[in-house]
Amino acid sequence: MSTPGSPIEETDRYFEGEYEAELERWGRSRFRRLCITFLLILGAAWAIRGVQWIVMARQPGFAADPILDEIEIYDAAVGLLLALIVLWYMTVVRPRLENHEQLIASATRLIMILSLTHVCASLPMPLGVASNAMELFFWHFTACLFLPWSPWQSIKAIGPAYLLWNAQVVVFRISASLMQARSTEEV
Repeated sequence: MSTPGSPIEETDRYFEGEYEAELERWGRSRFRRLCITFLLILGAAWAIRGVQWIVMARQPGFAADPILDEIEIYDAAVGLLLALIVLWYMTVVRPRLENHEQLIASATRLIMILSLTHVCASLPMPLGVASNAMELFFWHFTACLFLPWSPWQSIKAIGPAYLLWNAQVVVFRISASLMQARSTEEV
């Protein structure tokens, strides 16, 4: 045990501050890598969809379906919105982070905004209910790979979107049951 004011205690205080500064720098770096990974994956998804659309358009006998074209444009707009959110967090929010608590709070808000935006954007098109769950899992799992947050912090980030997604599933199933009941009554 060191005595108060001893060189060992002063060294401990010095290295504690240095350790905190390094931990904050490391956290900001991980947050930047998370944002870059999200941007790369969103860009790859755009590229894949673009190539699919071009290949389909070149097929003989391909007839453009206006509904599918609108869905593709809608998906591209949602993807652009998600990319802009990530870019804003990477370029504007990340440089302002001063400590570990702010980093975790910002990461939680980013994942919450991305997942809620995705679920809300999918409300007009309930056809991909299972894929929505997979995309929510993607946002959450990717963040967990990069960020040093506790289980509670990770649940807090994805919880609201998961609850909204569950409500969407329930409403979709109830409406499907009602439509099926109406069609059997008419027959």
